[in-house]
Amino acid sequence: MGAWVEDARVESMREVLECADLEGVALHLGMEPALVRIPASLYATWGIDDALADAGREVEVRGVAEGVRLLCVRGQTPRGLMRRVVLGAFAQHPEACVWWLWHEPERLTLAVADARPDGRPMIRWLVWEQGSATTTTLERWLALGAQHQVDAPRAALRWRQHAAQALDQEGLTRAFFERFVSAHRLLCATMRGGPEDEGARHDVALVVLLRLIVLTMLQARGVLDGDARFMWRRAVALATG
Repeated sequence: MGAWVEDARVESMREVLECADLEGVALHLGMEPALVRIPASLYATWGIDDALADAGREVEVRGVAEGVRLLCVRGQTPRGLMRRVVLGAFAQHPEACVWWLWHEPERLTLAVADARPDGRPMIRWLVWEQGSATTTTLERWLALGAQHQVDAPRAALRWRQHAAQALDQEGLTRAFFERFVSAHRLLCATMRGGPEDEGARHDVALVVLLRLIVLTMLQARGVLDGDARFMWRRAVALATG
């Protein structure tokens, strides 16, 4: 019964992310869904950079809970502008906890500002690429939605700590390494047309995976035709062509 419930939760989260169901996203993150547009005249109160209004973007409150707000911005937005808005709001209200959800075509980006141990501001990011997101990414979204205790007097701090734990870079690095090793073994075992020598197959598989990592980084920077799903589309084209 427990396994069935967990599988249902995983598939439900995947579905709301794939469909960009913002109400469902808020629920999975442990917040009450909302839909309140913040007028541009109040951006200064929230610490929201006017550049967002200049770019024709509106900000909506899409989720609420004790100590946290989920703010959503729709439309294609440069990463630099995202950083400027998120850090600007955090600089004006460092005591508040705001989770930013950037809703772009075929992509959802969550951004949470925090302070490093030395006091410098930072942003934790989590991106969902519709149609091509990895299992590791889904696990991070699920971790964000895990139930946690929030005491009202320190609710904002607890939400920020929850985000830090769920998006912990060490955990992401460990998960990446484990899946890299698994993918390398699979590629070595299933390689067609490759060398017979085991050592040579190991080297070829390693080079292929490293090249895929580089291509993924270039794709994330928009270098591959500006298409955030370039590699996915190419893989589908090759498989069906």
